Amino acid sequence: MGTNTLVVLGAWNIAIFTPEWVKNNILLENQEARVLVPMNIGCSLRFETEYYSFFIEGERLSFTINKEEESSYIFAIQTLRNIIQKLPHTPVRALGTNFVFKKDTKFDVLENLDDSDKLKSVVDIVGNSVTSQALVRKFKLTDIEDLNLKIEEDPQKGSLLDFNFNYNLKSTEDILNLIGEDNNLLLNNKALANDISNNVYGE
Repeated sequence: MGTNTLVVLGAWNIAIFTPEWVKNNILLENQEARVLVPMNIGCSLRFETEYYSFFIEGERLSFTINKEEESSYIFAIQTLRNIIQKLPHTPVRALGTNFVFKKDTKFDVLENLDDSDKLKSVVDIVGNSVTSQALVRKFKLTDIEDLNLKIEEDPQKGSLLDFNFNYNLKSTEDILNLIGEDNNLLLNNKALANDISNNVYGE
């Protein structure tokens, strides 16, 4: 659904991310990337492999998954590790992983978000109808990790569960420690999100 599955906030120097530098220093062995020119000011080139894409916009280094298989998520983490190891002095402050699930049924929890009379009063004041509803819940998972779960209903998008795992980090070393050596950060977070999506909100 166009979600940036992996995002790292930091003071990235987009001038470094040239096609030659990325090819020689960042891409994994036997992988090639199409290079796409950005439409927005302040964006790096977009590097698109068969499995994932990455680019920088402002402070955001973002990865999206192009091919829905486990290796895509592992390759994205391995590529992030290469970037961090090549640019160890880049100031960073957070890492986030995101997963969105579309559900076939409406969420009961949203039906009672607001008292019907109060909601009608708001509609009367603004002079229009409600176009979408959302509820955000924040869960503290560890000292550095939060889970933000957004439950949303929208006429165009449908019923969505948006999982954001956010890590408050202080250095590139923190990122390397977080992702470890097994490359399973994205897969583990996706599995937890999928478990909640299926077992709490229905398949």
